[in-house]
Amino acid sequence: MGRAGHQTCFDARDKVIPGENGKIVYRTASAVFSGGTGNKIDKSKVKEELIPNECEIIEDKNWYAIPNGSWYQTWFPISSGTGLSYDIYYDRWEEKPQVYLEEVWRGDSFYKAFDRPIGIVPIKRLLRAKVDGALEEIENGRLDKILEVPYKTSFFMLPGSYNKESKMGCYYWFDDKKGKFSIEAANIDVEPIFESSEPEARFVCYGTAITGLRKYYVLGTDILKQWLRQYSFPTDKCECTNVAFISLEDSFKSMIFVYSKPENCIYRFIIDEDSDIKIGVPKKTSINFKIADMAVSEKGSLYLIPEIEIKAKPDINNLDGIDMESCTVLKTDKDIPSFNENENNIDTKENFEERTKMLNLLTCNAECNMILSRPYYQKFYELPFGSDVVNKLEYEMFLGKEYYSCKMFFKNIRMSKLDGNLDILLEELKKPGNQASQIEDRVPGYDNTFRKPESCYLAIFNN
Repeated sequence: MGRAGHQTCFDARDKVIPGENGKIVYRTASAVFSGGTGNKIDKSKVKEELIPNECEIIEDKNWYAIPNGSWYQTWFPISSGTGLSYDIYYDRWEEKPQVYLEEVWRGDSFYKAFDRPIGIVPIKRLLRAKVDGALEEIENGRLDKILEVPYKTSFFMLPGSYNKESKMGCYYWFDDKKGKFSIEAANIDVEPIFESSEPEARFVCYGTAITGLRKYYVLGTDILKQWLRQYSFPTDKCECTNVAFISLEDSFKSMIFVYSKPENCIYRFIIDEDSDIKIGVPKKTSINFKIADMAVSEKGSLYLIPEIEIKAKPDINNLDGIDMESCTVLKTDKDIPSFNENENNIDTKENFEERTKMLNLLTCNAECNMILSRPYYQKFYELPFGSDVVNKLEYEMFLGKEYYSCKMFFKNIRMSKLDGNLDILLEELKKPGNQASQIEDRVPGYDNTFRKPESCYLAIFNN
């Protein structure tokens, strides 16, 4: 029966999807175009494989497997003025591959040599159409995308040897389901020792290649909590935000570092892989910055780069970290003597000194325009092997500058102080009668060279 109370008399499915008239409909009751129920399947398997929001789950009903792209009638009732109708649905899953590539760079000049595939991750979407129980067309029944399966990915590097290149691997998953591994775009059968079921973030680590077989660990917040609980660590705030690891091949052990952003700390685990897997007592190190990425050296030292924080527009009363680019005297109420003489020239040295003394005595009212800048740097930190203290490294990477401008107004300032020394001018600004305009962050002729990086990654080249 249809929504309007009609029995099946006209098949309108061609209006919804061309060429679909006359196709069988899978359903439990015998009716026109009925094709039976399909193959009955176990309810527990359904819940394991069903995609969230794919369809409503009705606990007291059986489940059946039918071919992709089929019409079916199920227990989703819609009340109408003339009776009860169960709509007829058409579901079609579509899938296409998403290929991830690794760029290989080589040589002293660091040139791009070639691309090679890492993994092929499916992009899946569900299309759905529907008609009423009498196969009549209904509003909003046309074929449309219902949902898309957003697979998450995590990449890892398998080490090479003296005659064998390293390989990039890919692990992908959806929601809380088990993931799949691929290396060089070929799926491989891996049964991880630990596998997280976290829907958003997972990280692949691997242990030593004992007897040629590597042990894989897929970490997430749930696995981190499991490891911490073994040693009665609190877990209410912890999160597996990032992971770095190293396999200690000679000792059949692995070292795993886990960054927990909510706690702003790093947990270090030593995993003994000699026989049974044993998770060692975690070591916790607190830090005072947010980590953008981290990597561990072959000697077991952890290197960190902090997130770049965009700072607010500076205030004239707090110019910490601000540099003076230039100071231009726009106008004064008195002429300032010029200095074109070379102070090393004996003939003019006396005149130079005399004019310097003069500027120290002469005062004027002045208006100046200052160009200020804030440089940004990427900083680097190290947690040495066996240490609990994070050290800042001397090297910093310059990222660019932001520019600002500000006008200053001085009364009775000594002319010698108008030479562009920021500290001197700020001291003068504190005197009664002197003032500054608001700092502007758009400076004609000075384009900002700093742009906040979308992502930051750190890699260690072991010699």
